[in-house]
Amino acid sequence: MAARVSEAELRKIFKTSATALPSDSALAFINTANLMVNEYLSGSGFSESYLKEIELYLSAHFAAMWDQRRSEKEIGESRFKFQGKWDLGLNSTDYGQKVIILDSTGSLVNAGMSKSVIEQL
Repeated sequence: MAARVSEAELRKIFKTSATALPSDSALAFINTANLMVNEYLSGSGFSESYLKEIELYLSAHFAAMWDQRRSEKEIGESRFKFQGKWDLGLNSTDYGQKVIILDSTGSLVNAGMSKSVIEQL
């Protein structure tokens, strides 16, 4: 299935310079997000427009992981702290946190999470 999101749509919400996010990287993030949305959310009952929104923020999440932003910045005696919780997985970016909110099935937040088994010897 063709990606639901265009490079222009990704660039509209993911603010970075054109040189910081090369076109081939943007397309790679979009394609990966598309594969995940298709794999984990097909048959979920979400409309195509809703899946597109999830795919858009998931693409931006992958881009943000590649082009990481500071959570704090200090200039002289001034310190700026950027909003958002920083963690692992989808929680590691503001965009990923939006995906978590949008995906009411919880499928994407659990993607790639291996289950640990502890056995007593």
